[in-house]
Amino acid sequence: MRREPASTCNCRLAHLLLQCCAARFALSALRNGVVPILLLILQIALLIPPTSHAENSRTLQESPNPVKERSSNKAQPGFYLEIKRSYVRAYAGWQKRAIGLLRAKSFQAFNGDPQYRITESNLVTIEFLKKTSKPTQIISPVFIGPYPSGEVAEKKIPELLSALKPLIDDEKKNDELHNRHLFLVGVVRVKS
Repeated sequence: MRREPASTCNCRLAHLLLQCCAARFALSALRNGVVPILLLILQIALLIPPTSHAENSRTLQESPNPVKERSSNKAQPGFYLEIKRSYVRAYAGWQKRAIGLLRAKSFQAFNGDPQYRITESNLVTIEFLKKTSKPTQIISPVFIGPYPSGEVAEKKIPELLSALKPLIDDEKKNDELHNRHLFLVGVVRVKS
């Protein structure tokens, strides 16, 4: 729902009030025998919708060239580490905990929404990676990067697992699946 400026609302309110007064005047004038044509002209003039000063200035200030949107929510091209969890392992809030631990160790971690995944010779390529403020699903992955190459990203995996050790230790305490596949970590390439 679009919210209008106060000046536009005030202008419309004044116009409605004027219409009500004109209608009362027209009724009393008809009862007193005043010429109905003049009243009809007055009513038609009042039915024309008002245009406030704010609306006029807004249309005059619009630029013919559209402003380009910032792409701050778009991940840069490069190689990223992707942390995923299965439905069995996923729970609400795991991404937030993981990102907090990773950022504390200077990893550039974020929630992401990958678009158009393609698997090419053991490497997952993502056409477009959108950074999100919250996970879109309970199994949404966490991304870390970018890195200049897949090899550089792979070399960071032991350091990443070390940063996640407090989370892994907490989850081991109540682990009924005997500690298999707590996290699935892999390298992905983002094209654009």
